[in-house]
Amino acid sequence: MVNRNDGLEAGDVAFIERLARDLPGVSELLDAYRRDNDFAVLPYVFMGAYLWPWFLEHFRSKDARLRSAAIAYLDSLERELAAEDNATRNLVQIEFVEWLQNSDPALDDVRRALPPRLGRSVARGD
Repeated sequence: MVNRNDGLEAGDVAFIERLARDLPGVSELLDAYRRDNDFAVLPYVFMGAYLWPWFLEHFRSKDARLRSAAIAYLDSLERELAAEDNATRNLVQIEFVEWLQNSDPALDDVRRALPPRLGRSVARGD
């Protein structure tokens, strides 16, 4: 099954590959992750240990280009939730949404910037 007309199969590894293809800087991040992990892609580890810090750094950057990449990441997560792919929905919920469900006020800026589906997921505790 082709997922979202992009030529990649459905699933969480394909989602990571799409992020690396579509978002500036993520390809290099994925390459570094692969070198660190014997070239195996474990999507949960990549999103939690590599993409989350990348996102926060870019999101809070004063450089418009970096901040734009972070906003594009949020948009990618939002589209992925809308696609209703169970593998990627679970990945997004565990490795992005759960980071925002704690009450740490240091993440309020991120919560305020979330697109609708992500925001509802955080608020509901999905």
